[in-house]
Amino acid sequence: MELSTVTIRKCLIFVFFVWVALLWGDSHALENTEEEPGITLTDEERAWLTSHPKIRVNGDEWAPFNMNKGPAGFEGISVDILNLAADRVGLEVEIVPGPWADLKEMLKNRGLDVGISLVKTPEREKYLTFTDTYVSMPNAIYVDRSTTDIHDIQDLN
Repeated sequence: MELSTVTIRKCLIFVFFVWVALLWGDSHALENTEEEPGITLTDEERAWLTSHPKIRVNGDEWAPFNMNKGPAGFEGISVDILNLAADRVGLEVEIVPGPWADLKEMLKNRGLDVGISLVKTPEREKYLTFTDTYVSMPNAIYVDRSTTDIHDIQDLN
């Protein structure tokens, strides 16, 4: 069964709202979606969760967001958020380890269901749907104060 772009987009939006609820909402809002107030799942979302009890996620190294701890599994900011959200809606998460180049191809070819800790670029927007940013980190170059010949990224060439 091939998923339509609209279905994939709705599922990604759903995952985003789960993350938002977990980060800024009532911590109990998703414990029992049948009985407690909070996020109300549509029939389509419930059906998707039932037919997709396990999601496959990229497992590249990008500390402090994704870190492979070997037999202990993955940990990090994005991994914790994903696992918390998945636990609340009854999903199992399989983190697929590997180099970014291989995982990127798997995302392109839908061999992975979700990409975590991805930087939004025009090229990636051609084959991925992005949620709003949930963590922001500035890019910066740090040099010793005595260094006088590096002022911007071009100076590193």
